[in-house]
Amino acid sequence: MIRVYSITNILRQFTTNGSQPVLVMANNHQDYVCKYPRSAANFSKPLVNEYLGSCFLKQWNINTPDIAVVQVKPEHINEEIFNLQPAWFKRPCFGSQYNRYFQEFDKFVGSSSQNKGIKANNNFLRTALFDIWVGNDDRNIGNFNLMIDTTNFNNLVSIDHGDIFNTSSIYGGRELYLLSFEDSILSSPLLTKIYTKKTFYSKVFRTNLEKEYYLCIDRCERNFAEIIKDLPSEWCDDKPNLSSIVSANLFNDEWKKNCWKLFLEFIHTNLKTT
Repeated sequence: MIRVYSITNILRQFTTNGSQPVLVMANNHQDYVCKYPRSAANFSKPLVNEYLGSCFLKQWNINTPDIAVVQVKPEHINEEIFNLQPAWFKRPCFGSQYNRYFQEFDKFVGSSSQNKGIKANNNFLRTALFDIWVGNDDRNIGNFNLMIDTTNFNNLVSIDHGDIFNTSSIYGGRELYLLSFEDSILSSPLLTKIYTKKTFYSKVFRTNLEKEYYLCIDRCERNFAEIIKDLPSEWCDDKPNLSSIVSANLFNDEWKKNCWKLFLEFIHTNLKTT
């Protein structure tokens, strides 16, 4: 992952219910949406989650913005304008490359021509399955955390993964637990606007999707050591322990099987109610 630093004052602070990230221009002349560690602890769970979520999505071939380690210089913080504290920027931020052509998913879904890019590679379904696997309870019908790239055939782009692993509960000794139907985008009535119902009754479709699901997890597992190696040490001072916790939860056969089973159950529940 590349390392960059700010070259201008903070351009904007995004008003959200959670992290309230900032927009900065870096020395590679790219704009980044930056999330910063608010705690002085040596383990920044949200930033670690953002990093791991992005890396795993790449292994799943699900579109997500390019990322960088971004150091915001003290003179660029603009604390008198934004609700920010200089201490939050002593360590580098997690930066997600900004694209002004992105549009919010739920405001975009409409005609079949618009939906074509969303359906491409079954990205909506695979994102929902990914969320079940990583315990992402922050992406739901009230907060899709999905964007549409209008410059790239309306492809779906997944963002915001700071609350994976059941909002970091695995770091406190809990095992991953399965999402509720309401905590999944599969509960959305938009599902049957994107796909026809007969799609889900195709055994070939389900078999191919299941095969791909296991291949994606296998890629994550095979590349996991390298992913952990590249994790910035400023966000985690005990990588071996982190690796052990995440591996034990994500890569065991029972968890993988239960996640697939739940995915099918959620689709069935949606089809019954729409």
